[in-house]
Amino acid sequence: MTGILSIETATSVCSVALRAGRSVTERRAEGVGIHSEVLFRHIRILLADAGLRPLDLDGVVLSIGPGSYTGLRIGAAAVKGLLFDTDIPVFATDTLLGMRLLAEERHPGRRIHAVIDARRTHLYHHRAEDPSRLIDVSEVAAMMCPGDLLVGTGWKRLPKEDLRGVATIGTEGVSALGGLRVLDAGLAKRTRADAVETLYFSAPPV
Repeated sequence: MTGILSIETATSVCSVALRAGRSVTERRAEGVGIHSEVLFRHIRILLADAGLRPLDLDGVVLSIGPGSYTGLRIGAAAVKGLLFDTDIPVFATDTLLGMRLLAEERHPGRRIHAVIDARRTHLYHHRAEDPSRLIDVSEVAAMMCPGDLLVGTGWKRLPKEDLRGVATIGTEGVSALGGLRVLDAGLAKRTRADAVETLYFSAPPV
């Protein structure tokens, strides 16, 4: 393979990783509303440093959510622009699954809960036993056991008393490297740039 590009924009983290041969390089930034400003810059720098053009890529991994609607749409639009009129495949990956697999690699033996803030009283939640879904903060709190690890942007929504004995990792656990882990595990969905659809769960009406 010449190169695989991975894009993560589902949260306040904008992360892009490039696997070229045995080398994997990541560029990342964090902040509200930064994705449209820095995403293509990250892509250009990574490709230039590796001496690659977009047409040299064997595929692009795209984190499709759940997460921020705006961030997800920016990521999807970037992939469609980057791969316009090409046959280069897109590998769509579940954002929370990528966070969990990356955390399991870095913290073996822990039960991982991947969580993204979904506003109101909800979190996007994923663990090995359950698919990614939108659930109430109180439901996540009831699952917590000493020794568990919470990773993502949503753990601060849980009451402190429910986090006793629970380790936490914030935005540093959100990375385009997670998408590569999903791809390597054979859990990515192959599609085309013009057929990319994001995974966004709407909160039920109050």
